[in-house]
Amino acid sequence: MKVKLLISVLCLTTMSAFAAKHSVFFGPWQFNTEKSKNIGMMAQMKMIETVEQTDSSLDVTTHTTFQGRDEDSKTHLDLTLESRQPTNRQ
Repeated sequence: MKVKLLISVLCLTTMSAFAAKHSVFFGPWQFNTEKSKNIGMMAQMKMIETVEQTDSSLDVTTHTTFQGRDEDSKTHLDLTLESRQPTNRQ
């Protein structure tokens, strides 16, 4: 009886994990120096990260201003299963 119950709970948990939606992170995110601790000189920095999310990718664009210099960078993450396949197939 306990084994059947354990298997049922495990199956339900697994099914709910597969049915769950992906977390949504899109939009602008701003670095808040007032809520940060031990950041030293970074307290002068202004940083805004803009996140764009689809089912197959996650793109993060970062704009920083520090000591009068502006910098931009972009990070692309491929979320498809094809990108998780090993590349050294024989």
